[in-house]
Amino acid sequence: MVLTTCDDPVVVRARIEGRDRAIPGWHELTWEQVERSRRGWTRPQDVDVELDSLLPVDDLLALVTARLDCERESTGRPDGSVVHAVAMPEPGPHLVAAVLEVSDLDRSVALYRDAFGLDLHVSDHGGDDRWTSGRHGAISWTDGAFLHFALYEAHDGAPTTSAQIGFEVTDLGDAHRRAIAAGVEVVHEPKAQPWGTSARYRDPDGNVIELTERTPR
Repeated sequence: MVLTTCDDPVVVRARIEGRDRAIPGWHELTWEQVERSRRGWTRPQDVDVELDSLLPVDDLLALVTARLDCERESTGRPDGSVVHAVAMPEPGPHLVAAVLEVSDLDRSVALYRDAFGLDLHVSDHGGDDRWTSGRHGAISWTDGAFLHFALYEAHDGAPTTSAQIGFEVTDLGDAHRRAIAAGVEVVHEPKAQPWGTSARYRDPDGNVIELTERTPR
């Protein structure tokens, strides 16, 4: 049996609330439904391998493949064999979420959508948790390593400022023209960098957004 876990409730909630698979006749779970299921869940006893879903997909696939390919030896199981245990690497720190607090959520959501192509979904968690409650726009990437990006309305009127975030694009020329058409402030035009070609822009709160087209290896 393969057991998949995630010990970070913020990441789990972001994944659940960020799902929109548009499967006909399929209703996505809500966070409240997940919490009810968790309260009645008990860990199975016959787990062969446990996977931390915070790890990149390629690492998880490698772990499962290693378990299937490793040598078998007699143990008295019904099939006379067992898969040897494979030591799972300790996951090192890696980025799973980036959050900016903004002075005007609707303005920022529109800018990040129109200028940078981010399909931010606006919702309101409710509650009074300083870090997860309130109106916000968010998007999650699950192809490869998980990453959650969100814009929250500033709780105390003091937005995040002077931060820098970067996004990789396949065609910087097209992305740059889109950003200019959306009216974003240009910090500098596309120019060569050690990792490829990058341009930088400034959002209404003074944060810098970098778009990069990587040099082919």
